[in-house]
Amino acid sequence: MNQYPEGIPFMKWAFNGDIIRFRPAFWRWILGERVGYLILGIWGLIPLAFGLINKDRKNKFNILFFASSLIYMVVVATASVRHDYYQIFIIPSLCLLLAQGVISLWTSPEFNYWISKILVVVSVVMMIGMGAYQVKEYYKIDHPEIIAAGQALDKIAPKNALVIAPYNGDTAFLYQTGRSGWPAVDDSFDNLIKKGASYYVSVNLGDKDTLELEGKYQVLVKTDQFIIIKL
Repeated sequence: MNQYPEGIPFMKWAFNGDIIRFRPAFWRWILGERVGYLILGIWGLIPLAFGLINKDRKNKFNILFFASSLIYMVVVATASVRHDYYQIFIIPSLCLLLAQGVISLWTSPEFNYWISKILVVVSVVMMIGMGAYQVKEYYKIDHPEIIAAGQALDKIAPKNALVIAPYNGDTAFLYQTGRSGWPAVDDSFDNLIKKGASYYVSVNLGDKDTLELEGKYQVLVKTDQFIIIKL
C-alpha cells in the first residue's frame, strides 16, 4: 500500500472470485446469516416486510435505496459472503425500511389496534435483544494484557501522541491505548519516528523489534506483560 499503485492488493476476487454469485450459499449467507440474523436479529424481518409492502409514495425512495443495496451485494458477491463488514453499507437502507414498517404497523387502520402495537413492541425489543446476543462475543478481550498496557500508556502519554502498538495488524491493541498510530511496523523505525511516532508499546517482550528498541531508547514501563518505550 505504501508503493502506490504497485502496492494495491489483488482485488478481482472480491466480485465473484469463487463463482458464488446467485448460488444457494450466496443467498443463505447474505440474506439469512447477515441480513436476517446478524443485522435484523430475525425479529426485525417483521417490520422490514411491512416496510417493503407499504404503498405510500414516500416509501418509493426507501425501496429503491434498498434495491441499490442488494445490487451492491450482488456485484461485490465473494467479498460480501466472506466478510460481514461489507454489509455495513446496506444498514442505512434497512433502517429506513424498518422505520417505515414500524410506522405502517403502528398507524395502519387495516390491523387490529392492540395486536399491531404489541407486534411492533415485541419485534423491536426482540430484534435488539437477539442482535445484542449475537454481537456480544465481539466485545470479549481474549488478551487482557493489551488492556493493561493501554491503561498504563494512557497515564503517561499526551492525548495527541502517535503510538506504535504492533498486534499483527489488528487495531484492537492500538484502540486500547486511546491514541492514533500504527497497529503494525510497516516501515523502519527511523521513518516512523520522522512521521511522528513517539511511543512504542508491546505485549510481546521477546520480539526482535522490542528487544532492539529496548536497548536503544528509554524504557518507561516494563512488566511481565508489556513494555512501554519512549522513542
